[in-house]
Amino acid sequence: MISFNPLRRVLVAGAVATLGLSTLTSPVAAAEYPSKPITMLIPYGAGGSTDTMGRVFAKALGDVLGQPVVVVNRKGGGGSVGASFLKNSAPDGYTVLLGGVDEITAWNPIANEVDFSAKDFRFIGAVANYQNALVAPTDQPFSTLPEFVEFAKANPGTAVVTQGGMSAKFIDRMAKREGLELRAVNANSGSEAMQLLLAGNALMSYSGGIHANYAEQIGVLASLNETRLSGYTDKPTFKEAGYDLAMPSLIGLIAPASLSDEIATKLVDALRAAAEDADFLTIVEERLKSKVEVLSGDEVRAVVQDMGTKLAPLAAE
Repeated sequence: MISFNPLRRVLVAGAVATLGLSTLTSPVAAAEYPSKPITMLIPYGAGGSTDTMGRVFAKALGDVLGQPVVVVNRKGGGGSVGASFLKNSAPDGYTVLLGGVDEITAWNPIANEVDFSAKDFRFIGAVANYQNALVAPTDQPFSTLPEFVEFAKANPGTAVVTQGGMSAKFIDRMAKREGLELRAVNANSGSEAMQLLLAGNALMSYSGGIHANYAEQIGVLASLNETRLSGYTDKPTFKEAGYDLAMPSLIGLIAPASLSDEIATKLVDALRAAAEDADFLTIVEERLKSKVEVLSGDEVRAVVQDMGTKLAPLAAE
């Protein structure tokens, strides 16, 4: 099995309880929205796949809305620190969050002690999918998941990188099934994970897609999504390997639950327009080897509900 330091559980309500929240947005404020810069939270560290695409998306979103969209990284707890801050922010449209919305709102509430659930957020929509994968340096003596398993069996204590509780759970499922003794190293961003691999501090890692920026140095062992990755169709999924798990993959925009319909509509329209931005398409489809795919807020909420049901047994392990 995998050994790692227990993730610090995230309860940050007290830290933000002093924020003054307005529960209603006046018709005048909604009509004038946005009249000042918007803060877009990225709930992970700088340099990872979300941060990389998020900064380009923020620029495109700001161009559509006519006000700057400023990225602020609030990392920790697999997105929980940022989500808790968002929940306790004023529902005025000036604080939103871009990240793994199905993981944050479906997985975190059932796997960790957090002060939020899906009902605390308004789902604006999704714009892309993470290219969730298990990856490894290309100079290692394995290039497939079965080859890694055989290597790890022969080398107890092999170091692997996780990023939060879900990726650790997925790797632990494999380790238990295969009888592996793995040593986990936690990273706060995809960029940090890749640096750990390249420095030789670990031999395999979870990645949400930033590995595509290191194509000559980092290879994919298996897709963790429901389907094979668009840029690595020759690599099987974790499910195909027999582990019966698939990871949430939606990258979406959320706001506090009581955001007004008028402001939500403006954000929805802006999201759809920003998703067509040429620079955003380039960063997602060419650099990160993913694809832009827009879903409505209702479609995202349905995915979240379904994912919560599917992942409940894993959270209980």
